[in-house]
Amino acid sequence: MEEIKLTHIERIEIKGLWGKYDIKWTLDPSVNIITGVNGCGKSTILNLIETLLLEEVPLDGFDPEFLSLVKIGFNGNKFLLQDGKLYDDNYNTFLYDELLSVSKISTFDAVRKFNFKKQPTQEVKTELDFELMMVVEEFNSYLQKLGEKEKKETAILEQKIKEITQKNKLTDEEFKCIGKYYNEIEQFRSRIYKKRNLLYIILNELFETNNKSIEYNGHTAFIVKDGNRNLKIYDLSAGEKQILLILLKVSVFHSQPMVLLLDTPELALHALWQANLVDMINKLNPNCQIIIATHSPNVFGKRWRNKVVNMKDITTLLVS
Repeated sequence: MEEIKLTHIERIEIKGLWGKYDIKWTLDPSVNIITGVNGCGKSTILNLIETLLLEEVPLDGFDPEFLSLVKIGFNGNKFLLQDGKLYDDNYNTFLYDELLSVSKISTFDAVRKFNFKKQPTQEVKTELDFELMMVVEEFNSYLQKLGEKEKKETAILEQKIKEITQKNKLTDEEFKCIGKYYNEIEQFRSRIYKKRNLLYIILNELFETNNKSIEYNGHTAFIVKDGNRNLKIYDLSAGEKQILLILLKVSVFHSQPMVLLLDTPELALHALWQANLVDMINKLNPNCQIIIATHSPNVFGKRWRNKVVNMKDITTLLVS
C-alpha cells in the first residue's frame, strides 16, 4: 500500500457555508495570514481545519444548514472530506493512522468549568492555564525522550572511555582517543538539544524586557524567575502565557510536519512579539505550516505581507 506522507495543506474548499458562501483558498506551505471583517468566516475556517484533522466529524458530515461540503487538500493530491475519509483525485480512499498533526490556539483567558478526566490543580483557573498545563506536560515528555536518546547514543562511547581508563598506564594515542570520544559525546548532545536550547534562548530574549528569565534544571521544565523571586507559570501575564504556549506547541513536534492555527494572536501579544512571532516559530520548527486569522495583518511584519489573503478575495456570495 502506498505510504502517505502528508506535510502541509495546499487548498481548502467550502461550499454553502451558512447557506450563503462558497470559499476557495490556495495555501502556502509555510505561512498564511487570513484577514477580513468580523463574521466573514476567518475563525470558522480554522475551526473546520482543526475539526477535520482531529477526526471529530460524524460520518454523515456536518449539518447541511451549516455547509454542504468542506474539502481540505494536501500535498500528494490527497484530500479530506467531511465524511472523515482521505481520497485522491480519482476518489480512491486511503487508510491512515493519523493525518497531519494540528494545534489551534485562540486568544482566551476566561474562567472555565473543567469537564475532563484529568483534573487541574487549584492554580489552574482559566482556559489558558489549562492549555498551558497540558503543553508543559507534553514538553516534559519530549525532554524525557531526548534524555533517553542521549543516554542510548552516548552509552557506546562512554563504555569505550571506561575500557581505556581502566588501564594502569595510558599511551599518548589512548589519551587522544579519550579526548576524541568526549568531543563526539558533546557534539551529539549539542545536536540533540539544539532546539531545546534555542527555545530557552528565544524565551529569555522575550522575557528579559520584563526582567524575567526562564531556566531549566534537568527536572522541572520551567523555572520562571522575576529577579531573585521564583514564579509559577500561572503567575505570568496572559500575553506571556500565550507566547509560551505557542512556542511550546511548536517545540514538542521538534521538526515534524504540523499545522499551527492561530486565531487573533495579536490581541494578547506585545507589538514586538507579534512582529517576530512567525520567525520564532520557523526557527523552532521549519516544517510547521502556520495559518493565522487576524484583524491586523500588518503587525506580523513587512516580510509576510505577500502571505496575506483577504476573505473577500476567496469568497463567493451564493445567489438565492
